[in-house]
Amino acid sequence: LRRLHHPRQQVAIADLQLLLVRLLGHPIPSDVDSACVAGLLDMLRTKGVWLASVRYGYLFGALSTAGSLHGRSHELASAAQLEQLADAFEKQWQALVASNEE
Repeated sequence: LRRLHHPRQQVAIADLQLLLVRLLGHPIPSDVDSACVAGLLDMLRTKGVWLASVRYGYLFGALSTAGSLHGRSHELASAAQLEQLADAFEKQWQALVASNEE
């Protein structure tokens, strides 16, 4: 596993490691391929979790047309910024549910 195959491009493992560190907000525990696989699983598991859903939407939605991310991980939204966005989504969701209960 030297590259992740994206439908439109390939992502080198070193770039994937930087991407996962940035989006998940945790250092990679090891530079082995399985650590990247574990990080990707964290990115894919979103059901019922706003932060995970926002990260997923950012990675597979907003960044899907960004082209190569090689050397550009510093330009990505940070884990803290994604958490703020997730909080905003949750507040809006709660307001929507509350308005439907009236």
